[in-house]
Order: sequence, then structure tokens, then C-alpha cells
Amino acid sequence: MYHHAIASLIVIVTFFTLFSSCQKVTELSKTGTSINTPDIGLDHSKLSQKCSSCHESKRPANHPKNLECGNCHVPGYDKWQNPHKPTPTSCTACHENFRPPAPHTTKGDCKNCHLIKSPTNKAFIFVHDPNTVAPSSCNGCHEAKRPTELVGSFLHSQIGSKDCVNCHLRPGISWADGEYLHDPKPTNCAICHRSDQPTTQVGNFLHSIEEDSDCAKCHLQPGVNWESATYSHNPKPNTCSLCHESKRPIEIVENFLHSESGKGDCISCHLQPGVTWKDGKFDHSNQPASCSVCHESKRPVQMVNNFLHSEAGIGDCIECHKNPGVSWSGGAYAHSPSPNACSICHSSRIPLEIINFFSHITATSQIDCKFCHTQPGITWEGGDYSHAAPTPSCTLCHNNNTFLDPETVSCNRCHSVGINPLATRGSSTGLVAIPTTTGASSAGAHNLHARLYGYPCSACHHGGMPQSPIIEDYRLQMGFDLFGFSGAGSIYNGQKLNSPYSYQGTNGTTIGSGTATTCGNLYCHSSGVAVAKSYLNPSVYTGPNQTSPTWDGKTSCTSCHDYGPSYPNRSPKANSHARHLGLFSNPHTPNSDPNPCHICHYTTTTDGKTITNKANHVNRKYDVVPNTNVTFHQNSNTAYPVTFTYSYDPGGGSCSNISCHTNLISKTHAWGLPQTVTQSLYYTAGNSCGDVILHEGASGGVPPYTYHIDWESDGVIDHVGPNILITHTYNDTSAGKTITSFARDANASKSGIRTTTVSFTTTTNVLPTVSISLSIVGQTVTITDQSFDPDYNACGHHENPPTNYSHAIIDWGPGSYIHYPFNQPLTNTPAGQQFSFVYPGPGKYLIYYGVYDNVISYPEFHDPISVTIE
Repeated sequence: MYHHAIASLIVIVTFFTLFSSCQKVTELSKTGTSINTPDIGLDHSKLSQKCSSCHESKRPANHPKNLECGNCHVPGYDKWQNPHKPTPTSCTACHENFRPPAPHTTKGDCKNCHLIKSPTNKAFIFVHDPNTVAPSSCNGCHEAKRPTELVGSFLHSQIGSKDCVNCHLRPGISWADGEYLHDPKPTNCAICHRSDQPTTQVGNFLHSIEEDSDCAKCHLQPGVNWESATYSHNPKPNTCSLCHESKRPIEIVENFLHSESGKGDCISCHLQPGVTWKDGKFDHSNQPASCSVCHESKRPVQMVNNFLHSEAGIGDCIECHKNPGVSWSGGAYAHSPSPNACSICHSSRIPLEIINFFSHITATSQIDCKFCHTQPGITWEGGDYSHAAPTPSCTLCHNNNTFLDPETVSCNRCHSVGINPLATRGSSTGLVAIPTTTGASSAGAHNLHARLYGYPCSACHHGGMPQSPIIEDYRLQMGFDLFGFSGAGSIYNGQKLNSPYSYQGTNGTTIGSGTATTCGNLYCHSSGVAVAKSYLNPSVYTGPNQTSPTWDGKTSCTSCHDYGPSYPNRSPKANSHARHLGLFSNPHTPNSDPNPCHICHYTTTTDGKTITNKANHVNRKYDVVPNTNVTFHQNSNTAYPVTFTYSYDPGGGSCSNISCHTNLISKTHAWGLPQTVTQSLYYTAGNSCGDVILHEGASGGVPPYTYHIDWESDGVIDHVGPNILITHTYNDTSAGKTITSFARDANASKSGIRTTTVSFTTTTNVLPTVSISLSIVGQTVTITDQSFDPDYNACGHHENPPTNYSHAIIDWGPGSYIHYPFNQPLTNTPAGQQFSFVYPGPGKYLIYYGVYDNVISYPEFHDPISVTIE
């Protein structure tokens, strides 16, 4: 009983404690609702409204911690449900922790999207009510729903973070009506539209060769305009014909017929196909059956290696040439059928020398090889000139100037009979016997000059004797002409002649009144100064005023010049004769030699007394060659074989590597004492493009001075004269030029070589402005050119123009270009030249029109021109 009393007391105390606590904090008393608890028989109406005072431990983990149960729930033990009446202003205040995981949005209140119709979650359905304002963004909720795969040829990742409403008219209702505006323009088309790439050829282009490239690589406005495409050909395709087979020219282009190359691709021949076609090279590896199909226009019209191709008619190159296009040197013309004339091709092969007493030079000026030779080109033996047809003159073939061989025939067939007992017919004495004797008592020096020295008749009888027909002509023409020296000032004193014979002077030679049988004032009997005195122009040399020995007299070295020459140094030319002759004149020294000329002129005289090589005597140059068989003894009695090397110059020249000078003086020395001529040289620009004014000057030596100019520095002297200002025009100003010049004084002393480099100022080419006007009449389209070249006359632009200089190039649409020369080159004013084309029938055509100016080698094009033929 005691224990029951204790238990009852505890229950009572506990109840009253709870009751007292609930009563203080109950949160349900305000509603007046009674919550019965049968298990403990507790009426909550007597308790406080704050449930958490007793039931905090029962609060679910995901419930708000700062609200009491009665703030949301209907009172009752078995249905704690919130009727949301009145409708709360916010859901997230209670339900933030109930927000579903991704892809549900993490932002905004539930009421922003969901309709609240009941206290159950089943009514939380998002309805995009078309009667309400549509959401401004889908991404806020549905970003994770954006497709990652290709959908209907479109890859959504290409638009980055743009919202669905940018493309779709009814997002969430219908996605089929989406339209991508391509703004901004994507970097890649093929990611979405690879399946849309054409598989067939479109406008001469096969897209499959660029299967891994994007549309934007070629098309300027992909998806808007496909016509503006430009294929860069980078990297270069393996084939051109795959796309451009229809563009293969069918006509001859630059001497080439493309059909001859079969189906070979453009790159087989062209190094830069599509960029320039000028570098094409057909390798002819499989030799074509014909050359002329392509290269007929290249058939030479001029004589080539003694052959005139027009004589071969229309025969093909391979009929004569073994390696046409590789080497033309092996051509052999079969001469079948036999040509009408030989000289048409072979005039340069006419013999210059006398052959079997016949001079071809004059004969073939009027007759052909076939006139005399029965098998020309096969054998020249048996040629026979019949003389059947009367000739106007014997000199036609037997001109004295060319019909010369003193030891066989030449003039001797007519000359040399009679008065002189030594002169028999056919000898070399030169007396005339036909028709009568001349009255001369001697053949004079004919034997010496014509036979021993081998001089032609023209050396004394300029142009032959006589120049006019020989029949009934009794003139003995005398005109000196040797090694280019003029006969001007020369004098001939001949023998007294019987009538009707008389003398006639030619080529500046004067017939003297005396009968001394001598020649005067001529080069071959000079004192050795003629070369130095006439180095500029031998044709006006008036001679040294020296007379030769009489014709029947004896000649020696001293007959013309001292032995050796004793004229002073540099008067008129530099020389060291006196100095060197003194070394050999003392008979008491080891060097004694009474005839020392051979020591330095060994190829002219080997003994110093006689001319042993007449070709090196009186030949208009100095032949200075050492006699290495001679030993020269210096003062110390040291002996050296004589050696040196001579460099020729009309003013004297110089020797180098002189053995006699060893250990004494310089082994390189100019003839005579040094005398320097100094030259100054510079240029200024002229008034016109390419004009150069050269300023010359000289000092030292003996005036006046003569200036020698090589305008191109190619080793050829282009100008010789005394002027100190000389103007020259260069036609090609594309590169600089180097001018080489030197000066000589009155004694032919030469200055050093001077050079100056000329540079030209050229302007950068301005491309031509391509402009046209177009007219269509029926099926005929006419283009009127209005193009112009703003810098057509700029310096450096119009010299050496390219072969395709100043013309138009047109592709009328069929697929090949036609070149049209301009009637006059482009200027800065349009010429208005017209070009027309007749189309075969109605259709739409695209015309490409370009022009070349006087510099560019690739045309400047107009924009493509679209025409419609009705």
C-alpha cells in the first residue's frame, strides 16, 4: 500500500507538472480546438499553444527550427497538415529544405513557378499558362536539360549560354519551330550541318575534297549566299580536274593544245595551277605524234642555223628533229623533194675562199648552187660553170679583191707578161698583157707584197682593179687599204704608162706627178708610231710622211725606222727602246748583241736581222714576246734567262714578271717613264626617264683627252670622243647600271679604269582600274571597256613589258578564257574598245572580265558579271 501511494503521488506530481507547463505555453488555445489524447487522457486545450515545449524532440530534421507546429499545421495528432490558408507569401520560408535536387533550380521561391491548390505536393505542377506572361528565361530552371547531342542537324553547344527563347517560338510546348539566327556567326558550320554538305559537284566544285573543312573556309556568307565562295586551294589539292575538268581549254592556249595531254591533271604540268598558268611545262614524256598541233606558231620564220623552215612546208618538227623540244641541234633535213634553191637556206655556207680558181662570193649573188653543182649537198665535186649565158662582167666571179691566191691563180691569170725578162705568163710579177702592154718597165714590188707577204690585191688596189667592168677599161686604180688604215694622205708615184693606160687614185690616195716608183705617207712604211697615232680611228690616219724605198731597191729595218727605233719616250708613244738597246750595245760585256731586237720581239724576228714571221710585222699591233734562249747578265754578273709577260695597249702597254729586273727594280713596269693620266667621273639624271648625263674630266699627260665609255660594263666600248658631257638613255630602268670609263691623252697614255653606278627611281605599280559597260541584243553580249591605268607612263613601268602586255581576258561563261589585245595600251583615259560574244541559246551565264597593264603578269579582274539570255 505504501508503494501504491508513492506511485500515485509520482503520477499526480508528473501530471500537474506537465499540465502546468502546457498551460503556460500551449499554442492551440487560440483556436479553441480540443486535442484529446486517450492514452494519457490529456486535454491540450488546457495547455499552452507552444507544442515544442513538450514535443521538440519529435520535430523532423528537415522542419524549420524557428517556427511552432501550429504556425503551419492543423491541430491534431494524426493529421498535421497545413491548409495554407491564408496563402502564405513565401514557400521557401518553410520548405527551402524540401527543394528537389538538380536539375531543379536552386533559385527563386516555389510560388514563382508552382500553382498551390491543396495541401498536398501532388498539386505542385509547373504549368506554362499561355494566358499568363511567358517566362523571360528557360535557362533559370532548365539549363541542365539543354541537349548535348545533335538534334535535327543542330548542336546546341554552339550557341553557348543563350536561352531557349532565342530560337524556339514555343519553348516547352513545341521545339520543332526553333530557328537559329546565326548571330553572332558561329565559327564552325560543319558541326551542325555536316549532313547538309553537297555530295555532287556544284558549280565546278566537288565538296568531298574538303570533307574535313568548314563551310566558312570558302563561303563568305554561309547559309545566306553560297555564290560568293572562294576556294583558297590551301593546302593544294592533289587534283584539279576533279572539280575543274570542264574548264580544260579546248582551243590552243600559248601554243599548247590541252587535248594532247589526254586526261592528265593540271598539276602534272602547271606549278601554280589557279594562280598562274604561265609556268606550265609539258614534259613530253610520251612523245606526241605531232609538234605542230600545239607549236605551229613557234615555227621559225627567220633563218636558223642555215635553214629556212618555210622550205619544209607544213611538215612536222619530228620529221627532221630527233629530240624536238629537248634539242634542236640534231635536225636533219632530207631534202626530199629537192628544194628549188640551196641559197635560200645555205647562203651563209657559201665558201669565202677561192676553190678551184672560182670565187663563189660574187657568182652566188645572182645564181644558186644548183646552177653549177649537179648534186648539191651530197657532193660538190663536178661543179661546172658553163659560161653559156653571157655575163655582164668577168668580175662577177673573178673580182680582183676576192679572187686571190698569189702562188696559184688570182690576178696572175690576166697579169704578168712581158717586158721584164723574169715576168712570164702565170708568174707573180704582176704585169698586164691583155690587151696591150702598159709601158711599164718593171713589175715593181708585186712579188714581195703579193707572194712573200701574202697581201691581197686590195691592199694597194682598194676594192679590186678596176671597180667597174674590166672590158675596155685602161685605168690602173691605186688606193691603199691595209688593216683598216685609210689611204687618206698617201701618195703613189708610178711608172710612166703608154696610152690608153692611166692611173686613178681611190680611197684617199693621190697619184704623184713623178716617176720615182715609190709610195709615201702610208702605214706599212712607217716609223712604228702609226698605231699610237691612230688608235682612235685608223680610217682617217694621214700617214707618217715617210716614203718607201724604190720598188727595185733593197729594204732593211732602217729603211722605215731606226734600228732600233730612236724616237723619244712618249713622243709619240711610250717606249723604252733606247734604254734597253744600250744594255746590249757594249761589245765588251756578256750581253753584247749587235742585233738585239729578237730578245723582245722573238715571234717577229729570231735573229734580229730578218723578219722571220711576216704575219707579225706591219700587223697593226705590238708583238712583244721574250726570247727565253737568251741569258741576261746583271752588273753582279748574275745571269737570268729572259722572261716577261707583255700586256698590249696602243699607248705602249706594260710588262710584268720581268726576270731582268730581279732584285733591282720592280718586276712590273710600264713602257717608258711613268706618266699618269687622272680621270674624274660622275653622273647626273637627265630630264626624261632613263636619261643619264655623264660628266668626264682628265688631267696629267698631254692634252687633249679622249674618253672611252662602256655604258653597260659588258666589255664593249660604246663611245669614244673628246666631249666631257655625254648624254645616254637607258631603255630598261628596272635595275641599276654600272658605267665603265677611262681616258687617253694625246700620246695614247691611258688613265686607270673608273666606274660609277647609276640607280633609277621607279614607282610602285598601281593596279589598273577595271570598269565596263554591258549591252545585250538578242543573244549577243557586248562589253565596252572603260578601264584605265593611272600610272601607265610611270618611270620604269613601260620598258620591257611582259608578253601579255596590255590586253583583256574574258571568260564568257562556257568555261575558258579568251585573250583580246587592246588596239592601244591602257592609258589613264578609257579607250572604249568593245568585245562581243554570241551565245548559242537562252540561259544564265557568268562572265569573268580582267585586264593587264604594262607591269602585271596576272590580270586584274572585274566582279563576276551575271547575264541572262532570253
